[in-house]
Amino acid sequence: MKKHNKRTNEKKVLQFWTGGADSTYLLLQNLRCQYNVTCVYVSILNNRQKCDREAAARAKLKEDVKIFCKYFVCPEPQYYPDSSIAIYGESFTDCPMPQQIMFAMFSLLIGNDFEEIQMGVVLGDSMRGVHFNEAIVDAYKESTFHPFPPITYHPIEDVSKEAIYLTLKGYDDVLGTDFIGHLTCCEQVEEPCGEKKKCHPCLKQAEVFHNLKWDK
Repeated sequence: MKKHNKRTNEKKVLQFWTGGADSTYLLLQNLRCQYNVTCVYVSILNNRQKCDREAAARAKLKEDVKIFCKYFVCPEPQYYPDSSIAIYGESFTDCPMPQQIMFAMFSLLIGNDFEEIQMGVVLGDSMRGVHFNEAIVDAYKESTFHPFPPITYHPIEDVSKEAIYLTLKGYDDVLGTDFIGHLTCCEQVEEPCGEKKKCHPCLKQAEVFHNLKWDK
């Protein structure tokens, strides 16, 4: 395989990475830009099964990322130990879930001089219409960090799920990786959906696969 020439870019980015399609796509795009990326995962204490599935996915994906970085001659990301929080409320609209996740990420910023914080939200994502509580974020910024890095909630907001899966499949075809097979998306609290899709992410993935005429 012919390797790409290395470019230099010292931008330091803190990215939330679950092991799902969107955040994995965002991670690879950041790495191709030669950013200095640190990945963080926030473990939801009242959904341990989901967190365990995502941890298993990330463990496999890290090996794919190594292959990717070697091919594109980019620095491998750093990985913070997981943070843990409990989420209160039943939906994005009824509870400050995004803020709680972001605050857990904020706690990792001290002394690390990150230039940007990122979470991947794409076309059709359930979080796309959710607004973060700016007053709380501003208070957090004023009391903790000077200066505070910009928060990019949706750096890939114009990318479709289909485009993401096609891009990941392209990497698999070229690099011999298995990004598609190692991803996780299920948000069921107990047993994963399996063939009978129940949760929104699994239903969305099934829709994408149908649109692309793929069989999982």
